[in-house]
Amino acid sequence: MTDAMDDPAAIPAPASYHWTPALQRDFLEHVAGTGSVRIAASRVGMSPSAAYQLRQRAEGAAFRLGWAAAVLLARGRLADELLDRAIFGHEETTIIMREEGRASSSAAAATRGSASRCSRGSKRQGRMGQRCR
Repeated sequence: MTDAMDDPAAIPAPASYHWTPALQRDFLEHVAGTGSVRIAASRVGMSPSAAYQLRQRAEGAAFRLGWAAAVLLARGRLADELLDRAIFGHEETTIIMREEGRASSSAAAATRGSASRCSRGSKRQGRMGQRCR
């Protein structure tokens, strides 16, 4: 067997696509890590269509096999992440930008109203369920 058969990355890429073996490896690592062809292509400075074209060509047989393996790795990682989020939840922070001086929501206005009642020192419960002390 030749070295090219032992190491699929050693198969030269078509000159028209400028896919070097190192570039192919980097692309496949990014696909395995992100699961996204678009992101992987942009990280190695190539277009997604160039990656798909190389995968379809006879010269891209090793690349095609590596791509399939990378997708399997990515799916496993993403499945683990989805299961983790399903079990433990996922916290997300959303920031809403408003004009200066305006309430960001009606709930904020209600909270301010109850906070002002609580500041009077009463022992009753505020509008939003907060306890006044």
